[in-house]
Amino acid sequence: MDEGTWQATLSMHRGADQAVEQIIGVETNTMIGDLWSIGKLELPGAEAPYVGFATLGYDPSKEKYVGTWVDSLSPQILEMHGNYDDKSSTLTLFYTTLGKNGELEERKNVMVYEDENTRDYDSYLKEGDEWKLYMEIYYERID
Repeated sequence: MDEGTWQATLSMHRGADQAVEQIIGVETNTMIGDLWSIGKLELPGAEAPYVGFATLGYDPSKEKYVGTWVDSLSPQILEMHGNYDDKSSTLTLFYTTLGKNGELEERKNVMVYEDENTRDYDSYLKEGDEWKLYMEIYYERID
């Protein structure tokens, strides 16, 4: 469902007292056979463009979707896992990453497939018992 070229409108939520920052970029996703999707997200930047790469596939032995993420701003590789809900057309992936304070943070990404040409991606950070939205990307198919 992700295959193709997409306009990506990214919105960063920095907190209640700060304005939402929006950046428009492009994401391109290619299938490797029927098993894996490889994605590249490119966003303009003040000093240098931001580039990130994702892999996504289904692992039948784990009965979960699995993925990775690397980008031009982080020395870490993220490994994600989660499930797809057919009824809501939603893929939810969970992962742990090293935060800016040097401590591990729990995060989740939620991708809602609205139709074949639009999808909505929300990224959350767990603070205590609550999930706080910190980033969203709205995708519209270009090609």
